[in-house]
Amino acid sequence: MTENIARNRLTALAWVTVFLVSGLLEADSVTTLWRVGLFGARPPLSVAHTSLRLLIVIVALALLYVFHGGLERIALLIAAAAAGSSVLYGFGLRSAGLSAFRILSHLAAYALVMFVAGRMVAVAHPELKAARARGGAQSLGAVAPLQAQSRESSRTLVLERFKAAQLPSGRLLFHYFY
Repeated sequence: MTENIARNRLTALAWVTVFLVSGLLEADSVTTLWRVGLFGARPPLSVAHTSLRLLIVIVALALLYVFHGGLERIALLIAAAAAGSSVLYGFGLRSAGLSAFRILSHLAAYALVMFVAGRMVAVAHPELKAARARGGAQSLGAVAPLQAQSRESSRTLVLERFKAAQLPSGRLLFHYFY
């Protein structure tokens, strides 16, 4: 029994690490997108980086045999496509379309990996699994009334903001900006 608990905790810790690393890489991709743009030229990849991306493609495709969930497989395919686009970029193929696909596929891959890692932590962590079996957030005691109160106050706030955004003619304010 103790081995199962230790294994579950290590598995949860590994998935939390994957989540954090993927989040940092996502932030780096957003920064690159902000700095260079969608079609901008990026610095060339070295041979070592191109080889690493090729290895990532091979490992991602090999992991398709390990993971059987639909979302996990989609995340692996998107990660393989993202790494494959970087391999093509490293081989010297430069185009605006490849540059756009490269950054967007990296953003999608990191987001999907973060989602999968979050799900895996929830599955691996025994306390979260037990709370979910008892009924989720309602099993945590006084959280449910607070959530209901929070929902009601947020609805009121949204209605107040909506009314404040209307102009005398009845048009919404955002029509003037979009």
